[in-house]
Amino acid sequence: MFVKRTLSTAVAIAAVIAALANLAGAQSNQPHTGWSPIHSRSDLVGLRRAINDNCAASIKGNNLWSPVVGSWFVTVTISGRQFVDLPTLNFGGTVIERSGSPGNLESAGHGVWVSTGPDSVAGTFEVFEFDEQGALLGRNRIRSSSHLDHQGRLISGGEVDFIDTDDNVYCTVATFTGTGTRILALAP
Repeated sequence: MFVKRTLSTAVAIAAVIAALANLAGAQSNQPHTGWSPIHSRSDLVGLRRAINDNCAASIKGNNLWSPVVGSWFVTVTISGRQFVDLPTLNFGGTVIERSGSPGNLESAGHGVWVSTGPDSVAGTFEVFEFDEQGALLGRNRIRSSSHLDHQGRLISGGEVDFIDTDDNVYCTVATFTGTGTRILALAP
């Protein structure tokens, strides 16, 4: 009972903090207006409504969590050539990626993902491309959609755009498909 009450209290405190941040104009496109004082019962009802709305938005959020969250070992195919890719979709909607693609040297990829269904996501990330001497050639922007199949494999497809050092965008310089397996924690 103590654990249940403590957990309920922690959730309530978190909800109040989130609602107060919402009332203060935090993370909004609106100018910061400051704290709103609570003067009446209707103000308290409004606070409760803000808490409920904020919690519902967190639960229904389109990039907080998906079954696709985690690290994957993906075999990617572009124009008949294959290489491995190691994307990690983080809780909250960010992506970190590293690939073993042939050709130019590249940085790690950084980007974002959003849920598009119960077992599917769309994502975009970018990597810097360098020549053999280390000079920057531009960036690749990878746009993909992925879903889990009935065996829990990650099935992906998408397009690659190239952005040169003058920010000229060359859309869809390549298309790709990929199939991945989740990287699991194994006991030593």
